[in-house]
Amino acid sequence: MLATAKDMASLACYLSGYNKKLVNVSNDKGITPLMWACANKNKSLVERFINRGAQVDAITLKKKRTALMIAAQERNNKPVVKRLIKVGSLLGQQDTDGKTAYDLAANAGNFTNAILIKKECDAREIEQQQEE
Repeated sequence: MLATAKDMASLACYLSGYNKKLVNVSNDKGITPLMWACANKNKSLVERFINRGAQVDAITLKKKRTALMIAAQERNNKPVVKRLIKVGSLLGQQDTDGKTAYDLAANAGNFTNAILIKKECDAREIEQQQEE
């Protein structure tokens, strides 16, 4: 029997203290403990998984979504979205429907998250232009 995402996150949190590779385990849908923590607005777990080496840009199997895409859709998840942006999550990654984290946040009516992502997209674009 496969573990639920919550069970997997708890187990990964416990085991990652012993083996950092376990922080990136995923279930049959490609959901990692980091993704579960993002969906559940659990900033302390998000922080722990990132510090343990979680792959922030891992993607789910069916929809091809990242942790940032999952976090961006959730209301009152600004601290998690900010943290994922700070560690360099890919902002332009598209899911199977061609939607980015910005699109998903805006479509869900989470304008705080959408604005955060848009500002970072703009900042990264300016940085790139200055490097050229």
